[in-house]
Amino acid sequence: AKVSVHASNVARAIAQFTVEHECDFLVLWTHDRRETKNWLGTGALAGQIAPSTKVQTLFFPGKASGFVELSTGRTKLRSLLVPIDDELQAAGALKRLQDTLRIVAPDVRPQFLHVGTKSQDLSIDVANLCKDTLIRREGSVVSTILSVAREIGAELIAMPTAGRHGVFDVLRGSTTERVLREAGLPILAVPI
Repeated sequence: AKVSVHASNVARAIAQFTVEHECDFLVLWTHDRRETKNWLGTGALAGQIAPSTKVQTLFFPGKASGFVELSTGRTKLRSLLVPIDDELQAAGALKRLQDTLRIVAPDVRPQFLHVGTKSQDLSIDVANLCKDTLIRREGSVVSTILSVAREIGAELIAMPTAGRHGVFDVLRGSTTERVLREAGLPILAVPI
């Protein structure tokens, strides 16, 4: 359903509507803010809506191309990047993502990305979910996610997300918010 919500706090109003109407999935179009330096809007929505509703939220930046064929309604999603974090308990989010992909894009095979040192271990549940398609890289988390997304030609980035942690996330935004601001791609926030 297409709904118009008028409120002074957009993120809170969307989250409240989503909970009250028991939504299973939320799609939000956002402005493409990569060109704007003093922007605070779209990324803040990612950090506030997905964790507070526990609903998967698909953010489409203004200039991002979609992955649904308008004539047939079929998805044409071929390349999906899923960054994973050894500190998040992401197994539940990854299972929800798999369930969503079975319905929305059954032919896509996700590429999982772990950014960190080679010695870091993932939880057994997470490692089992992504063992065949795991890419390991070291470096800055956001830069590496963006680099690998370009490298594999990702059309969507699915981010297990727990919201903001600590003062730096409050100032800079969560990893999901920063990827959303810079990727220029649709981002699916999957709450853990």
